[in-house]
Amino acid sequence: MLVTIRWSVPLAWASAIAVAVKIVATFALVGPLAIDGVALATFLALFAQAVVLRMAVSRRHPPIRPSWRVVVLIAVAVAGCVASVLAPQDLAWNIGRFAFACCRLAPFFLGLRKLQAKRSPDLFAHSHEAGIQHVIGVRSMPVFRGVASASTAIAAPPRRARTDARRRACNGG
Repeated sequence: MLVTIRWSVPLAWASAIAVAVKIVATFALVGPLAIDGVALATFLALFAQAVVLRMAVSRRHPPIRPSWRVVVLIAVAVAGCVASVLAPQDLAWNIGRFAFACCRLAPFFLGLRKLQAKRSPDLFAHSHEAGIQHVIGVRSMPVFRGVASASTAIAAPPRRARTDARRRACNGG
């Protein structure tokens, strides 16, 4: 979100804080916890980065509560990760876990292929609410209702429309 509104200073600070937390936590935890300490240090660094970015975004935009479905999905994913780590780490379990992960790749790639098919260069992804049509490889143009061919939609918009679009982009809306 911060990149889209061209406000990158918090990204730099969050990254710097994450690196500092990672270095300090790694040195502090590698002795007592060995490799698990390094993993915990990575988690702490990512958590610190997320907190800094959340604070930066909440300064400009009011917080939006996630839906209950998102919370349940996150809880199930975390429970699955914890169960996977706490399970006995023998050869059969690791092979089964790897096979399960490979089976989950097929639906992922099928869904990705479906999304790519919907966004072929000849098709428009209509966004009537925003009043803009997006064409792959072509800059956004104002919607001209009733335009049927891609060649007429690619024509340059009037000068005033370009100026208004630039103002909206600079003002974040």
